[in-house]
Amino acid sequence: MGRGWKRARSAPRQSLTRQLDLRSLKQTVHLHSLRSITPDMADKELVLGVTAYNFVRAAIWAAAQAANMDPRRISFSRAQDVVNACLPNLRMARSEAEYAAELERMLRRIAQSKLPPTSHRPTYPRAVWPRGSPFPRRKAPGKLP
Repeated sequence: MGRGWKRARSAPRQSLTRQLDLRSLKQTVHLHSLRSITPDMADKELVLGVTAYNFVRAAIWAAAQAANMDPRRISFSRAQDVVNACLPNLRMARSEAEYAAELERMLRRIAQSKLPPTSHRPTYPRAVWPRGSPFPRRKAPGKLP
């Protein structure tokens, strides 16, 4: 019973994590609106977008493992920028040693793109705004302009 309870308690957190991953997939890889016209091209665009997203997530995971930190503390959009900036250097590497050095540099840069710390303050409860009157308030008697 202990494991089932722990799993049930962590389910909302996992659901939130999945929702955040899906949101960052749609926003940063620009999959919220596909530009292709034909269904075949839309399929290809979707597959390439998900592949690019998974590639950046794998780079974040590798950088976090190398830096002994939580992968959720690394900014996805900054890591994506680092990957885009480092890909030409990785492509132009002439030997395996040069490639490994460029890859290590890319992972170090990704590990440096941390998210700012959050305070985790409790949120304010939702409140209903009072309905305003369509008529202006009556001025105090005796005070004429």
